[in-house]
Amino acid sequence: MPQPPLSLEKYLATSLPPVKENFPAGGGATGARESFEGDLKSISVISDFEAKVQQFVDALPTQPLIAHPGHPFPHFLNVTRELPSQVKNAQDVQKYLKQIPLAAVSASLTALKASEDGVDYSKIGGKAPVDRSGKALDAAGYESDGAEVLEEADAQNAPNGDKSESAGKQEGTQYGWRFSKSPLGSGEFLLVDESQPEDVKLVVRTINSSAFSNEDWKELVVDGAYDYNIKSKASWYWSRKYGATKRLGCKYFVLTDYQKWCFGVFTDDHTHANISPVMTFDAGKDGKSPSVLEALLYWTRSALGAKDAFKPTVKDVSSKRPYENYQPRKKAASGQVEASNESDIEE
Repeated sequence: MPQPPLSLEKYLATSLPPVKENFPAGGGATGARESFEGDLKSISVISDFEAKVQQFVDALPTQPLIAHPGHPFPHFLNVTRELPSQVKNAQDVQKYLKQIPLAAVSASLTALKASEDGVDYSKIGGKAPVDRSGKALDAAGYESDGAEVLEEADAQNAPNGDKSESAGKQEGTQYGWRFSKSPLGSGEFLLVDESQPEDVKLVVRTINSSAFSNEDWKELVVDGAYDYNIKSKASWYWSRKYGATKRLGCKYFVLTDYQKWCFGVFTDDHTHANISPVMTFDAGKDGKSPSVLEALLYWTRSALGAKDAFKPTVKDVSSKRPYENYQPRKKAASGQVEASNESDIEE
């Protein structure tokens, strides 16, 4: 059945629901760490990131959009009831990401593109992407009434009775997320046009919040030259983001543990990276600052090359070397962060 109208302005302004965490303390490093063979030379912070997101949001259509029936957008409170009550591992984080912010943004991207292209999804039926009957999504609280799939309303009007031609015209561009494992086993969500699933536009990588402290997040978002230093978790994760985007053939990335979010992009030659300040899951609850959903839609639209996209910029930050001399810290079982001989990295 056709979805109810999607009001982007209202829907995306909603802050993400809180999630209780019960992660065990980080227990050590994962993956190769001895060396880094890459071209990344420097990193700079997008100081006006929030303003850019707000400018993007202010230019979004104010009228409700017609959502694609195969991309129902989640009703957050209902979805949360079907998810784990506590996040205890990486798989739980990935469930929350898939069912709430990523599903919300893929539905928004698809509806927005259809509006721009003049595609009217109200004339077609569709099936939910998780369960072909739509039941799985409906049970999770998606904005779908779960009725049987409709026949294309205008199929009988196609010239020469060619129903496939009419249906094809109404399909439009549909965006979705592929889940995959990196060569080292880390989980990642890949933004794709579903008609070209191998052409990755952006990668969302998850992180274990128990092993990545507030200080580590601060050290991730820096202006300065890039030095690969296995004693620094932030430096190590930069090498992983570099490797992931190079492997996947994209430039844009998101790093998140659900509680905190950073949005980044590499230049075409991957020698410089831009990174946003850290956003928390409840950003936007004050009604004055952008939400994570608004930032995520802005970043995915940028990755897709929209006219309102962010363009990577290069800044001379060679005078600063945040990772050159670094005293590592380790998060103990007690939750306290203390000095250590090596970084405590766990994805």
